[in-house]
Amino acid sequence: MKKMTLFFTLFLVMMSYQVVGETQNYLMKLTGIESDDLQETVYYVYLDNYLLETSNSMMNDGTKVIDSMTYDEAGNPTMIKFYQLINDQWRWVSYVAFTYDDNGNKLTRENFNDFGSGFELGGSYHYFYNETQQMTNWELYMGGELSQICDFTYNDAGLKVEEIGQQSLWGSPMENNWKIEYQYDENNNCISSSQFFWGSGSWDLYSVDQFFFDEFDNCIKKERLIDNVVVDRHEYFYESDYTFDQLVFPNNPEAFFPEFVQMRQRLVLDKWYTEDANGQLSYICDYNYIYESIAPQDGPSFSVTPGSLEFLMVTSKEENGTLTISNSGNADGNFVATITGENAEMFAFNNEAQAVVAPDASYDLIVEVIDGEWESGFYHATIVFETDDPLHSVIEIPVVLEVQLSIEEQNVAFSVYPNPATSLLNIQTESCSLITICDLLGHVVYQSNNTSNNHQLNVSQWTAGYYFIQLKDQNGKTKTQRVMVRK
Repeated sequence: MKKMTLFFTLFLVMMSYQVVGETQNYLMKLTGIESDDLQETVYYVYLDNYLLETSNSMMNDGTKVIDSMTYDEAGNPTMIKFYQLINDQWRWVSYVAFTYDDNGNKLTRENFNDFGSGFELGGSYHYFYNETQQMTNWELYMGGELSQICDFTYNDAGLKVEEIGQQSLWGSPMENNWKIEYQYDENNNCISSSQFFWGSGSWDLYSVDQFFFDEFDNCIKKERLIDNVVVDRHEYFYESDYTFDQLVFPNNPEAFFPEFVQMRQRLVLDKWYTEDANGQLSYICDYNYIYESIAPQDGPSFSVTPGSLEFLMVTSKEENGTLTISNSGNADGNFVATITGENAEMFAFNNEAQAVVAPDASYDLIVEVIDGEWESGFYHATIVFETDDPLHSVIEIPVVLEVQLSIEEQNVAFSVYPNPATSLLNIQTESCSLITICDLLGHVVYQSNNTSNNHQLNVSQWTAGYYFIQLKDQNGKTKTQRVMVRK
């Protein structure tokens, strides 16, 4: 397969942003997205007309970036400036400039970079449209020379079904480079996109993205397959208290994180899994979506965090979870919580599951797992909140119990630090004959029969996530502790 030296395409099939304006009846705005380990964050600031003003991002490698937006009178972004924190100082490192036609179609995109001697033009995109205002193709010029072209094909419903990209290397003739094919269901939801690269005179399939939807046409799962094996998965969870047209979302055409999917209701949680070093699909983290009410309501206004609740039970050890019910409205609000679903009998409330929450107050509802003879696996239920808030009359929170019964819990004293760990992990014990460390899928990643009381492991190359440390003493008793590894 031919190596791709430069590949840029905009994949916005799944998500269409609302046109932001002062007359729209918005009720909430998305103000941030956080991974549960806070290794990836992005926070949004809006102008008075709800256009995005800035986004402040931190990547999992510690890079911090600010995107600053400028618009024309029609609300089209004309410039995006990118600032990066370098040696504790914010530096303007690059920007992108756009132009538009009278119909609001983007005509050009130029990016400029400063490598220390001033801003220099990098690439220049030119976009072309048909009479129905569909983009038919674009061209990319590098150093004044045509470098890439991309053509689009649509079906009778006006949906894009194919894009083909060609590339010229160092002045050579244009050659096929990549292709993407899209498929849709009867509701015009994009259910798959297949990515191909040109090699040996034919198109070679590289990957397939599959999308799954609920009865409201919310995208609830996205999977990437390579050689028919799922190597990446996102699971999306929603609340029915707001529809998408009541929400303000950031419209930044240059943002690569997060990737918004098609939603009809309020997206609150994204669970991410990806392939680990052993080729197994492993849970990485949750991305939590943070919203802010735009205008106070006359009555109560309920929200529940987190958007879902997880438990982990090793043998008979139980962990309680806490859901915080908040009222941002102007009046007291009543709620009643119940647990429904096939496995509802596994969960219970250990405090009152109904309460009155005053304005600007909150209530912590504690959920516990009922002791029982459980088998290893995942158990699901849903906590349903019925309230007297007209905008949040029903709130549903999924709960998941993961049961691991492969390790016997006894009383063996040991300590593990730091937890979470990023580079070195220390294990101290009074008596130890065997140390075994497993990932969440039960794969052994480390094992030692060194009887030393002090162990130090380099975990910097381990996949980020949770691991189980099991110690066995001279009498055969075992003790297990969970530790997180972060990047």
